Amino acid sequence: MQDAEAYKRKRLALLSYVNNADKLGLAAKRYHQKELSNYSAYIPGNAEDAKRADYLITDAAIALCKDIYQGSNINQSVSYDAISGTYKSADNNYLLQELNKVNSDADITTLMNMLEPQTSDYMQLKNALAECRPNKDAIKLKQLVTSMNYYRWIWHFHLDSFIVVNIASATLRYYKKDNLLLNMRAVLGQPNKKTPRFAAYCSEVTLYPYWYMPRSIAVNEWLNSFKRNPRLLPMMNMVVINNNGNIISPYSINWSKLNKSNFAYQIREATGCSNPLGVIKFTLTSPYAVYMHDTNLKDVFSYDSRYRSHGCIRLQDPVGLANALLAKPVDTAFLQACFSNQQPVVQTIAKPVPTFVVYMTASVNEGGAVEYYKDIYKLL
Repeated sequence: MQDAEAYKRKRLALLSYVNNADKLGLAAKRYHQKELSNYSAYIPGNAEDAKRADYLITDAAIALCKDIYQGSNINQSVSYDAISGTYKSADNNYLLQELNKVNSDADITTLMNMLEPQTSDYMQLKNALAECRPNKDAIKLKQLVTSMNYYRWIWHFHLDSFIVVNIASATLRYYKKDNLLLNMRAVLGQPNKKTPRFAAYCSEVTLYPYWYMPRSIAVNEWLNSFKRNPRLLPMMNMVVINNNGNIISPYSINWSKLNKSNFAYQIREATGCSNPLGVIKFTLTSPYAVYMHDTNLKDVFSYDSRYRSHGCIRLQDPVGLANALLAKPVDTAFLQACFSNQQPVVQTIAKPVPTFVVYMTASVNEGGAVEYYKDIYKLL
């Protein structure tokens, strides 16, 4: 009888967390709230009821623990994730091991608290959610819930180092052992040329990178100008590359026959400080033609609204990030020399760094306060 009563108390403790899931920015209906209520206050009277109760309680416990630990519906918040799959097996084993240790209602409380991030930023968001809930401010509630889920997802990996690009605040933060080491402004994609949300790895740093004009830009924004005046290409330090990878003269091309559907060339800009990528590029292992880089337009970092790129991520302090990621500091004199036509120098990052490009319209600022940002991409 004592075991039955202890089991009942565990069920009631779990139901209490389910009923209060909104305090964590979670939806109680995901955890069989209605049916669980029917099974939690009494001992099922027959084997069929008992089996159904065990299934629902187990499923609810696993689902709730996963969402508290890993974040809820993250696959709806990013369009590409190269990181979670690597940790899936370890995550599942960890959660099952911890659930198997639960022997009392007090153990459930301990487990749920342990699964949440313990960072001060997350706690600030959680406190803000508690303050916001009585006011029923739907917009702020959604902002806080989204950000808390992102935090749970990113921080549960316990990574040695990682990068978080927050599109909504137009910032980049670099962490090492959960400690913030770099915090800088960034320039992101225009609302009609959105920077995608994804998780990938930063694998290389290129000094003096080439800029290959994306085909969409070439055919939609520049093709007519090149048709009218092919001399623009050498004037802009650009070359034309054919399908064989060879540089050809722009004057050898019959521009009048080219259009958006048959344009089969690459346009490449020479390296140097006038290059749109500046003198540093950071390669990201995503399926998108998006990377982080320096820029030749430094004044834009002083703007409050920094949504001016075609989707790539321009950085205020690329040298600082390069020095944090590489085994040896970069040669700043080499970079400041602004050599023109310098061959790109590729430096591999010994251990590729997880990089999360996310959209948190509620975040903790440098002063430790929760700050709300405009939903510039209309994603909420």
